[in-house]
Amino acid sequence: MVAIGTTWTDRGSVSMRNIGRRMALLLVAVCTLVAFGTAGASASTGPKFLSADQAGYAGTGASFSSVSITAKLPQASSFAANLGQVAVSVQLSNRHIVIDLTVAACTDTTCRPGGKPVALRYHVNLSVFNAATHALICSTSGKGSARCQYVPADWNQYRIAAGQTVAMSLFYASNNGYLDAEAGNQNNNASEVAYQDLDPGPGIVFDQARIVAQFGPTPWSTSGYRAPKSAVRIINLGVPPPPPYEAEFATTNSGRAYCVDAWWPHHLVAMTSGGSANNPEQAAPTATWGGSCDFGIDLKP
Repeated sequence: MVAIGTTWTDRGSVSMRNIGRRMALLLVAVCTLVAFGTAGASASTGPKFLSADQAGYAGTGASFSSVSITAKLPQASSFAANLGQVAVSVQLSNRHIVIDLTVAACTDTTCRPGGKPVALRYHVNLSVFNAATHALICSTSGKGSARCQYVPADWNQYRIAAGQTVAMSLFYASNNGYLDAEAGNQNNNASEVAYQDLDPGPGIVFDQARIVAQFGPTPWSTSGYRAPKSAVRIINLGVPPPPPYEAEFATTNSGRAYCVDAWWPHHLVAMTSGGSANNPEQAAPTATWGGSCDFGIDLKP
């Protein structure tokens, strides 16, 4: 197992890795069909989580093997007066590490709110952080020693235009320790990128999974939010299409997958200034719909 602050390693051949990955994802998809319509009766809601730059939902109370979502990407420049960046994020974390997969676009050339709107395409990034110190361990867009190993040549070149629907997923195989990240344009089924060379080691318990809009470069950034005059829907997030992902959260031990409302406990993640409970909400998720799978993210005045 790779310790915090050391280099992530690559183990095994690509062909064998991909065979194992496809078998694991197929298992998740099959089990999803079993759990999808039955888990909701056990759902409960946990305490609200506050963040300086995220809004969405989180699941806790289990060992999570995957988290995934789809989203129709808005024109980020439309929110230049309020935000510096618009991003969708899926995360797996515990008290040691946070793995953050984002599809992001800046609203202007400075990536700060209040700038001149510039229509930019969305790019994909995966970052690994020390959960305690928030220090970056590596990222796929990093330079030198800060760059994760074996980043595919097409990963950092991949772009998705506003108005397209993106599917995103993180999948961790506890038995062999590999973690895979994928992002794809659902309007073009042949267009996707995958990063399959992270090796945090086997047996890790990721006890939190998040699906959020993220408005800063890291999960703890200060977004520099500027409130709109009235509430604004920034994005809608939905259940991923098959194959293989058919629900937002999947667990390691049960072999089941769940939508937001069908997981216990799930938590509303709201953005406030500095993540403080003393300040009003700046962004928050809506209630879910579509079989408890879909929800929106609203900017608050």
